[in-house]
Amino acid sequence: MNYSLPNLISFLRVLLAPLFFILICSKNESEIRIAVVVFIIGALTDYFDGWLARRRKEVSSFGAFFDPLADKVFTATAFLALAVIDIFPFWMVFIVIARDIGTTLLRVYADSLERSIITSRSAKVKTFLQMAFIVYVLLLIWFKFFDGIPFLKESSTWLLESPLTYCMMLALTIHTVWTSIDYLINNGYLVRYFWKNDAANFTRIAFVSVLGVGFLPKMPGTFGSIVALLILFIPFDSQLILLSAVVAIIIGLLVIGSVEKRHGNDPQFVVIDEVIGIWLILSVPFIPHSFFWVILGFGLFRLFDIWKPFPIGWLNRHKGALWVIADDVLAAGYTILLLLLLQFALMVSPLVLAYLNSL
Repeated sequence: MNYSLPNLISFLRVLLAPLFFILICSKNESEIRIAVVVFIIGALTDYFDGWLARRRKEVSSFGAFFDPLADKVFTATAFLALAVIDIFPFWMVFIVIARDIGTTLLRVYADSLERSIITSRSAKVKTFLQMAFIVYVLLLIWFKFFDGIPFLKESSTWLLESPLTYCMMLALTIHTVWTSIDYLINNGYLVRYFWKNDAANFTRIAFVSVLGVGFLPKMPGTFGSIVALLILFIPFDSQLILLSAVVAIIIGLLVIGSVEKRHGNDPQFVVIDEVIGIWLILSVPFIPHSFFWVILGFGLFRLFDIWKPFPIGWLNRHKGALWVIADDVLAAGYTILLLLLLQFALMVSPLVLAYLNSL
């Protein structure tokens, strides 16, 4: 990473994204107020970092890639949060986020081939329109909420009650679809080359690296585990999280072997096994999804995965997809056992103390 001031400002948007998500979903007046301010600050940095890079003559290829990526992370998190609290319909948000993920992956692919990617003016306008619209909706939330008018619904989308705002979101969604088509047309040569030469392998790599997280230069396993925690922001119960882990295991068993044939035994960029381990821990219904237990589970899992006590280390020395996944499954098993023992100790300790005091 190029640690210039403009890039650090771009990175600030990435840090503000989960903060905004937590605050806006809190249903607490003061925290919602802070969430609105947080997003406005993040939106303003989108202009400021580019202006600062040009003024300080610190424009770089890394910044040209990372700045729009930070925008996508920031706006996608905001759209998802507003869908979670029943402001936006999920199907519209899915289209917006899917477009950003697809174009980012296409850009990464172009960079891997050392080819340029064509970005149309409509695509550049899209980000501004998205941020402006989110600010508009947040201000509506602000005034409706603090005037005492409830905007959070349990069974319906609040946006449907505002025809003008709904039409604006629908227009934004249609514009997103159009920019996607325009993007693919302008970069048609790249799409055709990808489909002819690398589609199957790229899909496998995208899966095992968790959309490229495994290619981070430092601590890819730790970052893969952090990404796995994002499932907590989706309204999944323990059974759905377990189902996600099982599906990931099945797909992993099918594709990791092909990846190893081209890139060697258990390549560093394969982090789907860390994701599976975290999901298995989160799928245990007796382990709360509170901040304390999630962080403790995350820390213990990473400790076991790095330390590799017997027989995790023995499993890790074997070759093949089964063993790549098995050592992380066992690390998750050790973590689950310790968490359950700790819960039991906390439950029993008051009874023990009460008995000792009665002696």
